[in-house]
Amino acid sequence: MEMPYGMKELRSKRQLTEDTVNCHVRGCSTVKERARGHFYPREQYLCPKHQIYLTPSTFQYKDPCRNLLWRDAEDRALMGRIWKVKRTTARLGRERDEDALTWNVVRAFHREGRLAQLARIMLAGRQVEVPDREEPEIFYWSATSDGKRWKRLENAQKEFGEEPERGTEPDIALWWPEKCLIFVEAKFSSPNRIPPSRRPQGEDNRAENYGGHAHFADVFKAGYEEIATESKFYQLMRLWLLGTWLAKNEGVAFALVNLVRWGEETDIETAFGRRFCRQSRQRLFVRATWESIWDALPSSGLSEQTIAILDAYFHNKSRGYGADGRLQKAFTAQAERHGNPRRSGAGVTIPGEGNLDWFKKKDGWRRVWGPVRTMQQLVFRILRGCNDAHIDLHHQPATECNLDYNIARNIVEAFLASGWRPPGGGIPTLYDGN
Repeated sequence: MEMPYGMKELRSKRQLTEDTVNCHVRGCSTVKERARGHFYPREQYLCPKHQIYLTPSTFQYKDPCRNLLWRDAEDRALMGRIWKVKRTTARLGRERDEDALTWNVVRAFHREGRLAQLARIMLAGRQVEVPDREEPEIFYWSATSDGKRWKRLENAQKEFGEEPERGTEPDIALWWPEKCLIFVEAKFSSPNRIPPSRRPQGEDNRAENYGGHAHFADVFKAGYEEIATESKFYQLMRLWLLGTWLAKNEGVAFALVNLVRWGEETDIETAFGRRFCRQSRQRLFVRATWESIWDALPSSGLSEQTIAILDAYFHNKSRGYGADGRLQKAFTAQAERHGNPRRSGAGVTIPGEGNLDWFKKKDGWRRVWGPVRTMQQLVFRILRGCNDAHIDLHHQPATECNLDYNIARNIVEAFLASGWRPPGGGIPTLYDGN
């Protein structure tokens, strides 16, 4: 399999002048006109050898499928049906395209019947339970596998006055009839804070269609303007609104998963989830990371070949050149996040003891959680709480513990995603019920 270009194949530092840009692939002597302003893939920017359009900070494949891991005849046939429904595919060949990333990761689990396991990895022990031994139906960008719009989502769009061509479109929807619905909003190079776009013409009824709907007050703690316009959570607001409405009508549990890179959107569960969303045991907003999926590959149930491909992809994936002109790595390896890892048991990665020493030295952490002797004990205390306090992963007891809290959550998610459970098998409630 020919992998997409990444850290190994691309120059560590870009080469360009005021008027030209060198091909970003190592050793290539091609020099092309420097693109300026809004980028369009044109012949004057194309490296003929590597078939990529060049910009000063990134590139785009001439053949979008070259950016994909899974592109055999069956994959291409499915993609062809999805593209009939998907709103846009013009950016699929770009290095920074989050749709290509989503396909590369999610399709791997889909191909091998491991979508339920992927859902468990993303939820990482939260209260919404993924049905055992039952694979969900999957909808990529609201499209059914036979190339039609998902009728249930289309009904939800109509309920809130949306037009099909401009309707709310989760990147991934996982559907277990009569049991569970999960929406996934995947992010790679774009932020969560996106305000409503300007209407090109006609009357703007969005505030009334969304905020004026009776269901809005049932699932939000604030009004439309504060959430969508002032806080700029317009996209997440729509997904939460339509997803909870659809789940309520079907009588199933619902989770909205915001899938992001490890170092980004670290406060999103507080800034959006706790501040604005009315959550419950059957209705959750969850932040998950691409790196948590990477960490869980050894216990994912995927074939060894697929694990090897995904592991290489995560490790090599780039995200263009930064302001300093250096190539940026897309994902942070576990060793960089948690200290030098060691292996324990059936593919479970346990953070190294050096990381435990880091926790022991933190006075603020020690005041809250008490002394710990092992990583297992640390994780157990994070999950169960201590000193007779009802503490869960969403509890931030002191501002000085904020960094410790975020690191701890990543450790806990890695443990849970790998299959580890507290002694006795019980997992506490991991949501804010206010």
